[in-house]
Amino acid sequence: TITYTGTCNGSSTSTINLSVFNPYVYITGNSSICPGGSSNNMAQLSSSSLSVLYTWSGPNGYSNTGASLGLTDFNASKVGSYTVTASYSGACAGSASSSITLSSQSFSASINGS
Repeated sequence: TITYTGTCNGSSTSTINLSVFNPYVYITGNSSICPGGSSNNMAQLSSSSLSVLYTWSGPNGYSNTGASLGLTDFNASKVGSYTVTASYSGACAGSASSSITLSSQSFSASINGS
């Protein structure tokens, strides 16, 4: 309600429709990493116009900040579920999780020649 006082009195009521935008967090990258390899997993927010702080957690007390998961020298002790929390617009936050396994793919090489 808006009320104006002065030489004229009156009031008016207006309805305001708000569109609530609730961005979501997601993780891109590989779910399986070769022994000794590095992750390419990244957190992203569905709205690129927001300023975001990413915080990662994972097995054996793993933690990291930034959009990149940041795993290097991957081994069996790093297998498990990783969660990223994105804090944006003050007190708003969202999270996503991804399980990462140790790749069982192997390769062999041979040298032929004299």
